[in-house]
Amino acid sequence: MARMCELSIAARDRSRRSAARRPGGSKGRLERDGQLRDLRVYGKTFVGAYEDVMMLAMTIDSVVARQRVENLDAAVPFYEKLTGSTASRFAFAGVTLASVGPFLLFAGPDEAVQRIAGVAATLTVANLDAAVEEAEAGGAEIVMPVQPTPNGRRAVLRHPYGGVFEYVGP
Repeated sequence: MARMCELSIAARDRSRRSAARRPGGSKGRLERDGQLRDLRVYGKTFVGAYEDVMMLAMTIDSVVARQRVENLDAAVPFYEKLTGSTASRFAFAGVTLASVGPFLLFAGPDEAVQRIAGVAATLTVANLDAAVEEAEAGGAEIVMPVQPTPNGRRAVLRHPYGGVFEYVGP
């Protein structure tokens, strides 16, 4: 997973970064003008990563997939059995939702679910303010600024390559 992170970062911005393999190891090096630091992701260390790459790579704690369902009561037992988790149900902005393991199921009238359905996934972060600031510095657009919710705080951002994601955290 960490190697994929390193390679996708290098491929994304070839004009400023290039990847070069160190002989005999899984460690990599990203080169560009500026301050280089060690990057540790999922137990692997990447020597010579940039501080902004470290911040972005280290802020997302989990990803929650969103799924609209016609009948929340009927869908929840399937996802509880699939994940071995008990659903946590709540309502938000006219939509009924159930968080089951890595899934966020939701149901409601079309006009109410449009806001939720337009977001690809929920990204849980340890520091919401820092994550939003870092994403914005990396080219993300704030669709909805940080706001309180029944379960903490959230913000919605459009990433520079088109995906819309909800960030949640303290």
